[in-house]
Amino acid sequence: MAGRYLFPIVNSDGGPNFQYQQFVYSVFMALNTNRTIVLTDFNRHHTGAHHSIGIPFNTTFDSDIFNEFMPTVSMEEFRDECGSYVQNILVLPTYRNRPYSYVLHDYAKQKLWLDRRIGITIPENSIIPHSDRNIANMFKNLEHEKCVIMITPEAFHDTVRHPTDDVTESLYAHLVRTQFLRDTVSQVLPDICDGGNFVAFHWRNKTGEMCRNDNVGCEGTAEKQKQMLEILSRDIRNIQTKHNISCVFVAHSPEEPEHFLRLFRSYVSNVITMDDVTKLNNPGINFYNGDDYFMSLIEQEICARSEVFIGNGRSNWSFFIFRERRVFNREIGRASCRERV
Repeated sequence: MAGRYLFPIVNSDGGPNFQYQQFVYSVFMALNTNRTIVLTDFNRHHTGAHHSIGIPFNTTFDSDIFNEFMPTVSMEEFRDECGSYVQNILVLPTYRNRPYSYVLHDYAKQKLWLDRRIGITIPENSIIPHSDRNIANMFKNLEHEKCVIMITPEAFHDTVRHPTDDVTESLYAHLVRTQFLRDTVSQVLPDICDGGNFVAFHWRNKTGEMCRNDNVGCEGTAEKQKQMLEILSRDIRNIQTKHNISCVFVAHSPEEPEHFLRLFRSYVSNVITMDDVTKLNNPGINFYNGDDYFMSLIEQEICARSEVFIGNGRSNWSFFIFRERRVFNREIGRASCRERV
């Protein structure tokens, strides 16, 4: 198994799809430096229960299929090859307006996670560069090292060289959900919208999420959201007419207020959600029911297979489906609403 390895440790302060995107950035880095990527853990959404319990890569994505794209190893194989102490760390002093103090806190958290999860120790935070001037030297110094750990790949978004469109498309074509999740959706699709075509719509109410605690500046938000939903509903009805589709599948956060669905159903007929899917008594659905992480993956797989998908351009959840659908030439619907909702 001799080679050179890159072990990405994703920042889990965001949702799972934010973490998946970080993994993609680390893949870019591994491709640029001719390294084998380590299949890291992911975490549930930071707002939910059991957030700190790692979810293995191969229970989210099909590792056999991804291994066809590039060489991979497990975290355990990385430890066996590199030992229980790894001194070669890729970490940036600041990124996307994050202060140095945040980077120190994040590094300490990732250091503890590595020790507890896989039994690997890394240096103290004194190795973190204090300015961007040291970044070039850091890359040069690690160029020939066998084992490198990458802390928070999101930080390298503007640093790492992105591959060509063909390579990026191939990456996403091989980053597919597990066979069990795909089979579960194949089993329930005949019972969704009577087995016919459907429009999938991802409602991600970012403004509403920020205003649930009566934040300053949220006056009039409910009325604005109602107006936006009216526009979106009109566009969805037009798409239904164009494609002769009568049914709409709505993906939304479990915390979304009930009045949103009531309002949407007053504008658009024949609307179904995951609540309806869970009533189908499918073994796979029953197995994951109540686990927001895996139910979200099932929801994404359903949206990925819809005739038309309308998502939120500011959502990592939607972005992942956009990428997936572009790879397989599936239609992405356009809505005239461009304001933040």
